[in-house]
Amino acid sequence: MTDPNGPSANPGPDYQQPPYAGYAEPEGPADQIGNPAYSLYAPSAYSGQHVPAIVDPVAHDYGYSAPPGNQVHPQATASLVLGVLSLVAFLPLAPIAWYLAAKARRETLAEPYRWQPSGMITAGMVLGIIGSVLLGLIVLVVTLGILMLAATSG
Repeated sequence: MTDPNGPSANPGPDYQQPPYAGYAEPEGPADQIGNPAYSLYAPSAYSGQHVPAIVDPVAHDYGYSAPPGNQVHPQATASLVLGVLSLVAFLPLAPIAWYLAAKARRETLAEPYRWQPSGMITAGMVLGIIGSVLLGLIVLVVTLGILMLAATSG
């Protein structure tokens, strides 16, 4: 085993540190050396022109920076059409319009960054509610009429 205070630990009085000469520049002064990995222009094959090699990352968002609520919910149109059709032509479509509008409103409130609030959703819901109430009243009147006929004939 070697002694830590032995001859190799203390070099002696004849040891001197070499003078500091600095680091040598490989190809000239540092301000003239370019970094090819970060150069602004890459050589082009088109008649000696230069094309930017670094592209602005903000110009290409890859779908992550879309403005909030940029689309109307697809069921908004369907609920509005069904609500109008229920009042004009076929009343049993009204509960379907009401359901679709309520579902579209829930999804719009849950995901405001994806769906835009729309008046079509409100109109479809109102028309669906009105049609459903009318449908309920018609079913109630028809049921009471049948019961009255059954009671008077029997």
